[in-house]
Amino acid sequence: MRIVVRNGKFVEYDVPTMKMENYNSNAIFEKNLYFLLSFLPFNDEKRYKACNENDFELNRLLMEYQSVVFALEENISRGKVEGQIIKDLIVLFEQ
Repeated sequence: MRIVVRNGKFVEYDVPTMKMENYNSNAIFEKNLYFLLSFLPFNDEKRYKACNENDFELNRLLMEYQSVVFALEENISRGKVEGQIIKDLIVLFEQ
């Protein structure tokens, strides 16, 4: 990343990035990649227009997110996942 500062000078920084595969919630749970759950809404962006136009599609998407919440809560209760970050993910998907 290049940031232009005073007098036409600039500062450059290396910014690490990560390309996310198109993981669905099932793959995320199978591979224990819980931190990727927060990116699921970005994967679903292409579905939002259909959800705005069709209540059935909206309900289907909401049910999918609710199943993520249930699966996450189940993994927490089994002791497979713990920590405040995971609890914050539950709040994210309940919104």
